[in-house]
Amino acid sequence: MNVYLTHESALHYWRSRGRTRDSQRQRQTVLPTLSPDSTFIRNRLHGYSIPVDIALATSSARRPSSKVRPHVYSSRLPNNSFCCVGGGLFVSTPEFCFLQMASQLPLVKLIELGFEFCGSYSRACPDRDATYNHQQLTTTTRLLTFVTQMKDVRGHVKAGRALSYVIDNSGSPMETILVMLLTLPYRLGGFGLPKPSLNVKVEPSKSTVKSSDRMYYICDLLWEQKKLAVEYDSEQYHSGAEKIYRDSKRRNLLSVMGYPPIILTKQQLYSMTELEKVVYLLARKLGKQLKHRSSGFAVAHRELRRVLLG
Repeated sequence: MNVYLTHESALHYWRSRGRTRDSQRQRQTVLPTLSPDSTFIRNRLHGYSIPVDIALATSSARRPSSKVRPHVYSSRLPNNSFCCVGGGLFVSTPEFCFLQMASQLPLVKLIELGFEFCGSYSRACPDRDATYNHQQLTTTTRLLTFVTQMKDVRGHVKAGRALSYVIDNSGSPMETILVMLLTLPYRLGGFGLPKPSLNVKVEPSKSTVKSSDRMYYICDLLWEQKKLAVEYDSEQYHSGAEKIYRDSKRRNLLSVMGYPPIILTKQQLYSMTELEKVVYLLARKLGKQLKHRSSGFAVAHRELRRVLLG
């Protein structure tokens, strides 16, 4: 019997397993009409949180169970809705999983999930640290394309709104948090700065290529037109001598190449006043006039920090 994992169960798969194996996109989706019994759940889905989220074709297929949480999709789904991961187990694609989570997550957390799916890290499971340097699960373009064709599915409006704030290629959870604090609109508690590109390759110029030991350098945040780069340094006070030397050399060369980076540390990110000082510097260099001085913004910003930083 085929089982189609959705929602939180699909999210669990993509965070814990899906980054390390290839999954075959299913071309046609024929959802089951009966929920699998608890024996199947126990034997085949070991490691998944109970109840397991599964897709069914009809509401009559629902059976009260502490093991299964059914979700009914009575209309035909697009071909790229599920991946076959072997042994009769199918998982919602990252695009479909993102749409499904829109009905369960607050907007800010959904935006954060979009950054993760379109980035190179995974938050893994709640009891494990994030993992890094993965291939992207999807892109903002693919997510938006899928959401647009699923207008009859709950959560598509919120998903579309969230995607208007998501940027591809984030390299870490803290990088995502920084970008969200900088770029989300005032009403969501962000400073409303223009979107940067993330983890962009910058190639040495002819005048600096002899001084460089690399073919290119990566900028964490880059506003290309303004030649403005921001580097997030989470280990400023816990770095070995070799790393300090490499970072210093890299940043000096970026400066010579016309991209003098502004360094932002974890300590600054966690301090409202220190972050605001950096924001004013960035706004001035970007030609952006900040208009966030209001009690409404202060409340929204504190709430955004609470949600993102805890």
